Amino acid sequence: MNGKSLGNYLDEINNQPEGVKDFCTTANIDEDYIDLLPDISKQELWILASEYNKDHYSELKERVSNYFGAENILLGAGSEDLLVSINNLYNYSHFRVGILEPIFYRVRESLDKASVKVLKTEDLDRSLDLDLVWLNNPNAINGEVINRKKILEWVKKNTKTLFVVDEAAMLFMDNWKDESLLCDSNNYENLIVLGSLSKIYGIPGLRVGFLAASFKNISKISLSRPTYPITNLSAFVASRIVRDGEVIDRNLEKIKRHKKEVVEKLSKIPDCEVYDSPINCVFVYDKSGTHDLYQKLLIAGVGTLDLSTQKGSKYPKGVRITVHSSDNRQSYLVERLDNINK
Repeated sequence: MNGKSLGNYLDEINNQPEGVKDFCTTANIDEDYIDLLPDISKQELWILASEYNKDHYSELKERVSNYFGAENILLGAGSEDLLVSINNLYNYSHFRVGILEPIFYRVRESLDKASVKVLKTEDLDRSLDLDLVWLNNPNAINGEVINRKKILEWVKKNTKTLFVVDEAAMLFMDNWKDESLLCDSNNYENLIVLGSLSKIYGIPGLRVGFLAASFKNISKISLSRPTYPITNLSAFVASRIVRDGEVIDRNLEKIKRHKKEVVEKLSKIPDCEVYDSPINCVFVYDKSGTHDLYQKLLIAGVGTLDLSTQKGSKYPKGVRITVHSSDNRQSYLVERLDNINK
């Protein structure tokens, strides 16, 4: 990021006067998610809190593997935790790393000692002289998606380069099962795919992420991993949430419907060029050149991602607005957008 981390950026939003809601981060919010949470007694909670995990999180791993079609799973305290573990293996001056921007800022921050090269999509069509390549797909900073077959072409062409694909936002896509590489991860020694349970399931506070890779790659990464990467409580709750696909499908439909309404409202704001995306975000470009839109929304009570802070952003004079499946959140956002249009 240019000048400040996302953490600083969120602090800025959280320090705003009461009444500003966060439409910056991409984890979905929906009050109905409470129905997914398991009932748990104080006795059960005490047992989870007082014992070490005894079976290497086998129940959660099995459910993640079955639902996402990935054979080998490694769990982490969010996908960011696993991201850093991968980069710890390559954060040395003799390693050559390629980054397809825009990228989640922690990728760059955790590679401060490696030789890092910024890539364009066309660079990946050629033979690479790199040890590691990072890309987000779909890209939550510009809303773009790279076709699964195209990425596999790059992987097959450059067998000596390890490709890490961060699919944290993948589950917001209607056709995620066709575009995700999770089911391909066991077939290629030079492919690792990161997944997140925080985004679509709306549980970022539990800190549960996973990666899918070959057994060899998982063994290598595991050497520097903690014995117990997530808590028993997080594993218990997550394993019971993952199994409910109907709720996710229903909420994806709600997000799609809500995005359509948000796009219509934003299109009425003068000097705004609106771009929908296949994920749960809408991108708005400020054609006036003054970049007042971010402040206008903030004053109206809507905290968004200022895309001028993102390296490689396609819309440097714009903002990203996350759209949730929550009807309450949607009503709040629409009301604020209507106020701007008055």
